[in-house]
Amino acid sequence: MGINSLNYLVLPKIVAMLLYPFVISIAMFVGIGGAYMAGVMGGFVASDQFLEGLQNDFIPFHLAYAFIKSFIFALILATVPSYHGYYMK
Repeated sequence: MGINSLNYLVLPKIVAMLLYPFVISIAMFVGIGGAYMAGVMGGFVASDQFLEGLQNDFIPFHLAYAFIKSFIFALILATVPSYHGYYMK
C-alpha cells in the first residue's frame, strides 16, 4: 500500500518519548506549587519559611537525576514494546 509501517507505528512513540522530560518538569512545578498552597494556606508554615527551606534544601543532583531517569524510562517504554509489537508473529 506504500505506507512505511515502521514510521507509522514506532515514530509516534519516539516523539512521545521526547516529551516525557517536559511532562516531568510540569509535574515538579505543580508539586511545588501544591505544597506551597497546602503549607501556607493550611497554616503549617509561613510563606518566607517555605521559600527559604526550598532554596536551602535544593540539591541539583536530584533535578538531574529525575530528568535522566525519566529519559531512560521513556526510552525503555518506547522502544521495547515497539520492537516486540513490530516483530510479533
